[in-house]
Amino acid sequence: MIVLKEKVKAWLGPLWWYAALMFIVQRIGDVINAFIGLWLVPKYVPQAELGAVMPLAQVGSVMALPLSILLVPFMKFLNTYATRGEYGKVKRLLSDVFVLSFLLFICTVLYARFFMPLVFERMRVAEGSLGLLIVASGVIGTVSTVFTNALQALKRFRLITAINLLAPPLRLCTLLVFMPIRALSGYFVGQIVPSLCLILVSLFGLRGQFGKQVRSEPYWVKDWRPIVRYTVPVAVMALAGTVQVTVETFIIRHRLPEIESAAYYIISRFAEMGCYGGLAIMFVFFPIVAE
Repeated sequence: MIVLKEKVKAWLGPLWWYAALMFIVQRIGDVINAFIGLWLVPKYVPQAELGAVMPLAQVGSVMALPLSILLVPFMKFLNTYATRGEYGKVKRLLSDVFVLSFLLFICTVLYARFFMPLVFERMRVAEGSLGLLIVASGVIGTVSTVFTNALQALKRFRLITAINLLAPPLRLCTLLVFMPIRALSGYFVGQIVPSLCLILVSLFGLRGQFGKQVRSEPYWVKDWRPIVRYTVPVAVMALAGTVQVTVETFIIRHRLPEIESAAYYIISRFAEMGCYGGLAIMFVFFPIVAE
């Protein structure tokens, strides 16, 4: 069996072998996520609040938008440095991400205290501890993409496949535990836990490549010009896209009756199925082509 696997892997090459593994694992995750979106969430979230799930999730993205924009060049140049074998710069980038994320999380929590009550009023849901969970979900989810990108840039596809295989069941178990207690809060706990586990597993997986033997190297003095040139247009595009999706989901929830906004949530779960096929191939394709 092992010999056959190695023969198939050699015949397909790294692109199609890992793309096939990623495709299979992601489809397993899609089945679990479809179950969550189409049955579990509607089961526990009241119909009156169901239409608020998507806009509230999008609020987390807006709250994390300053961090997302700052991370745009980090993810690009992380791939660049990894492709060049400049692991000292990759190590410095990852450490800077932690510092930036912590500082921006504190700032986000502070201004969310004034912003979130207005959101909850328009979404017609009770606040409770939901505001902090939404902020944490947005920030932690954004930071987790950096570590996914680091594994992608280093072509650690086996570890990424394992993470993608474990994340959906972990999310499902978390939701089954917390959503019966408080539905919307439990939903965002279910978003946070897999992202935290992804970060921790990534750190453990990268430990061998970025341990004490790898000396941290500065990158800003030499590369700040290309970093800024790359960041500005991409940041504008990211800002426009995030604002567009947020405004759309807010208008749908705010203007439509609760039954119709809940129906939109269900329909949009089916709409996501259209992008399943290409994501696995593109994920493996990018670092190989970059190299």
